[in-house]
Amino acid sequence: MSTPDELDPDDIDARWRDLTAELGDIAGHREVPRPPASGPRDYIAEDDDGAFEPPEPETEPFQLRAMFGWILLIGGIIGILVSAIGHASTALGVVSAVSAVSGLVVLATGLPTHHDPDDDGARV
Repeated sequence: MSTPDELDPDDIDARWRDLTAELGDIAGHREVPRPPASGPRDYIAEDDDGAFEPPEPETEPFQLRAMFGWILLIGGIIGILVSAIGHASTALGVVSAVSAVSGLVVLATGLPTHHDPDDDGARV
């Protein structure tokens, strides 16, 4: 038997026709025309006149309390680092620690206290 590399493509086609001719018609088989395949890329969008204008996004209101909390927290952490690295007075370290803890308290008390069970928290 020959390998596929040694066979001529015309010879392969002729042998295939001989094999399928021996089968003849299969009982009950008929060729059913198929409609052309359609998929999501075949969708044609309707022409629009460009009348849709997206609404302006809602902006979150400025929260002075949150800004104050972050300033206290970050300022306190920087003050603690300066007093520790620069060997500054103990008073600076204590004031900085109180400032950092105060910032944490302000930020934590500003968190929402109620939870809606139907709300998953996602915002678009």
